[in-house]
Amino acid sequence: MKHKKRTLITIAVLVVFLESTACVSSSSKLSHEEQVITSSIVKEPTLIAPQQELEEVEATTVDYQFEALVNATFNLETGYGTSDLWVYNNNAGGYKCNGSTNEQCTLDNYRIFDSKYESILALRELLTDYVNTYGYDLQAIRSRYCENCGEEDLDTFTELYYKELEALT
Repeated sequence: MKHKKRTLITIAVLVVFLESTACVSSSSKLSHEEQVITSSIVKEPTLIAPQQELEEVEATTVDYQFEALVNATFNLETGYGTSDLWVYNNNAGGYKCNGSTNEQCTLDNYRIFDSKYESILALRELLTDYVNTYGYDLQAIRSRYCENCGEEDLDTFTELYYKELEALT
């Protein structure tokens, strides 16, 4: 199956400035009568021709395969965001503790993250490493991610992945 990859690129933002001049008088230079007379005159602002300035914006490329990989992994590992590990411990990927002194762990040795955001970032970093190593070989990625999960897990994961990819593209 050929994968579509869409690229969203924002090239530039057009910024238009309109400037008008204002009549400012110095009260120290005008007499009281002159100030009254000049303040009662309605002056039309002088419009300066619009200036067009292009502001360059960094091009953004969305890798739909990667986003599908993250979503499929999250959905499988957290039961679509309903697992206790996710709900109570902010653990998006079934991460085990690795013995670091600054980690908080559950009684069954799963890592407790400070926030859901932190956990999602950890999942994205891990999957980035896998993609850099294996490309988008789902069998290799899933075997590394879950060494003892087996063929049924791979089938479920592959189905989730392609559903996510189709939804994104």
